[in-house]
Amino acid sequence: MNARDCVDGVRAMVLARDRLEPTLFCLVESRMMRAALQRCVNQGRGYWSGIVFALIVLGLAPRVQAEGSGELGTNQYFLDVSQAAAFGLDANGTSQFVDILSAGEVINISACGVAQQDDLQFKIYDSANVLVDSVTLTDGNVNCNDPMTAPLTNPHRYVTTKADTFRLELENIDQAQFMRLDVTVTPNVLTNPDPTEEQGRLWAYSWNMNTGTFAEVGATDADIYALVPGGRPNTH
Repeated sequence: MNARDCVDGVRAMVLARDRLEPTLFCLVESRMMRAALQRCVNQGRGYWSGIVFALIVLGLAPRVQAEGSGELGTNQYFLDVSQAAAFGLDANGTSQFVDILSAGEVINISACGVAQQDDLQFKIYDSANVLVDSVTLTDGNVNCNDPMTAPLTNPHRYVTTKADTFRLELENIDQAQFMRLDVTVTPNVLTNPDPTEEQGRLWAYSWNMNTGTFAEVGATDADIYALVPGGRPNTH
């Protein structure tokens, strides 16, 4: 079996798994899939671009980077921390992570639940699992029908005090899903987050979505980036 055959085989397994449960996207981790992917890597690193699709769909990549609805699609519901946990995911699997490179950078969170009036809660933890920020909103701070094509003017802002990787727990207290979500890092509180900007600061072990249907209306055409080995020590 050559590397291209490996990629085709992994894609076939991905499609077969996805047919079993259309409403859960990126929730399953499979030892068999990991083994298949490793065989592909061993047989040809030049085909990484082909297997990134499989890594993303199954939540196998160590870091899948995106920023929110602007990249992943405005027709996708994001599962909140509580609903993702109901499927057996641990804290890493239900959370999102943000890389902060220097103190003073701002984590901006914009979200809307299933309805505009849904109560939302955002919690931010540092890498020592210390809660550094928490807020509860009585309404979404972005419109549930926002096309996510222009800067957002009303985010929740957390000004960081150190370079670190922060973990986000995002919850819709009323209906457990988000119709709109954006997490963007800005250099200061005066800069509004742009949901079209692909920073690669936001990442997750598992992107948890509810497509709700096999129909084309539920499809997403998205650019997502996976952090993969570079072939030499300490490279990607």
